[in-house]
Amino acid sequence: MKSETKLAGKDALQASAQTRYAEKEVPGFGRIRMRSISTSAYARIEGMLSRAAVALSDPNREDGVRMLVDAKIAFIAETLVDENNEKWLNGEESQQLRNLDSAVFSAIEDACNRHCGIQGIDVEARAKNSSETTGDDSR
Repeated sequence: MKSETKLAGKDALQASAQTRYAEKEVPGFGRIRMRSISTSAYARIEGMLSRAAVALSDPNREDGVRMLVDAKIAFIAETLVDENNEKWLNGEESQQLRNLDSAVFSAIEDACNRHCGIQGIDVEARAKNSSETTGDDSR
């Protein structure tokens, strides 16, 4: 006898749209509180990463590096919240993340990626694909 599995419907859509929260201790920084991000926020950040990848395929990679850091900062700023579940880094404040020790920055980014269920994004592979697509053979 075949088991009947109920298909996901509107209830599942509403339930999965709920924001999830988690906390994590980051060595060298302290305890952080994270929230899951919406598909729209993720798509905006994904677009920033894609533009950075294209810029990284250029022989003058400085713009690409800046754009990559900007995208990572935007993601972290979108994810981190305070004890009231409110974003605590605005655009100007989030730029202070540029001054963090790279190991601390990486640990925060990793925690945010894990909480949001996002795999690490291989921007170098995107840059390579971008140069192949555009016919750039300067690399």
